[in-house]
Amino acid sequence: ETYRSNEYQNIMKELGEESHLYRVQRFGKERVDIIDGFIKEKKIKYLDIGCSTGFMIEAAKNVGWESVGIDLNPSAIKFGQSRGLNLLNISLEDLEYKKEYFDVLSMFDVLEHLIDPIKILKIALEFLTPGGLIFLYVPNWNSASRYFMNEKAHFIWPTHHLNYYTPETISRLLMNINSFLICFFK
Repeated sequence: ETYRSNEYQNIMKELGEESHLYRVQRFGKERVDIIDGFIKEKKIKYLDIGCSTGFMIEAAKNVGWESVGIDLNPSAIKFGQSRGLNLLNISLEDLEYKKEYFDVLSMFDVLEHLIDPIKILKIALEFLTPGGLIFLYVPNWNSASRYFMNEKAHFIWPTHHLNYYTPETISRLLMNINSFLICFFK
């Protein structure tokens, strides 16, 4: 309900739409390049969970990936669709792709928003092809910005961020889903 609310949609319209092209070039391209370094096949099926306006989908589309994005914010999805992106306003639980369909899944800045991240990660695994990869990105509670800015750090957002992670806690969370795990931290 939060992400479908008018208030949240207005925030995303202002911030997300205005910065979409910047985010395609700055974050989308960078993340696609990182993912590309881990994949063997260059023709992949990719799902971005929590895609916002679809800046990752646009960057992936630019390199020829078959890409789908899902998000709960209808205005962000509508904006991305107007750019010709394959975006759906749907939750992962309601996604109707066949199991073991995607080679790569990503959740950038998503896990901290979830009530039950283990449940969602287990569902996500069902959509992965054998040997597929999941890329996660979460704010680091042990970051310098949190130490210096305390509760004013940009990612401390109690109404939206329900979970906070350190490298140790995200590793423990991922071990709870009984999946092979490789973690990289910057």
